[in-house]
Amino acid sequence: NGRKIGPPKTENARRTIPLTADLAKKIAFQVSITEPEDDVFTMKEGGAATVQAMHNKAWKPALRAAKLNGLKKSPRIHDLRHTYASWMLSGDNPMSIFELSRLMGHESVNTTTKVYSHLMRESLVKGADVMGNAMSGLFNIKTVKKVEQSKAKAIEQ
Repeated sequence: NGRKIGPPKTENARRTIPLTADLAKKIAFQVSITEPEDDVFTMKEGGAATVQAMHNKAWKPALRAAKLNGLKKSPRIHDLRHTYASWMLSGDNPMSIFELSRLMGHESVNTTTKVYSHLMRESLVKGADVMGNAMSGLFNIKTVKKVEQSKAKAIEQ
């Protein structure tokens, strides 16, 4: 009989969300001018920012616009969580999978690893670099150029 915001499902789901100082000030101001019985965040056109309102008033119009601009898939709102994870695991200062796990409220880092580890392509490159450096000098590996030179000499003889 009405909306009620309750406690999170698990203790790990209770978490601190990082904000820039500017955004934190804006939200603090919004909270300060909101009556205790009112919603802090509402839709631009008015009304509560419910899942249904977000879906109908924001998500559907955004999808229609994106499809007019060539989007072929039909992403769900939940897919934004995957986008967030992708952004956190990449970029100039990537977050560790452990840090991401805590931010996303997962009970175990294994959940995060199973779902999001495929996003960490940089790790493959880093791993290849580490192995290449560790194993350099152990083998007599010819470069393509040396192989071509050897073949050319063999043909001449």
